Amino acid sequence: MQIEKIAEYIDELFQFTGLPLWTFLVISACGIIFVSLYIIIFPISYIRLKREVVKKSDIIKDLRNQLEESYHRPGPRYKWKT
Repeated sequence: MQIEKIAEYIDELFQFTGLPLWTFLVISACGIIFVSLYIIIFPISYIRLKREVVKKSDIIKDLRNQLEESYHRPGPRYKWKT
């Protein structure tokens, strides 16, 4: 029942546009690909990459702080024999 209604809707839309069937299907497929890429996949990838960059930045900051602290620590004291 649902599939028949969907098929009728597509047929009405196809007749309304006046385009050949293959053109209508190609345009529909391109629209679906566009929506899936630019509205769903790319924003998710951007958010994931942003999180990874923030994590790497935090790791680099921690390593820099450790390096600076190691320069300011007093080193071991040696007793030279004279």
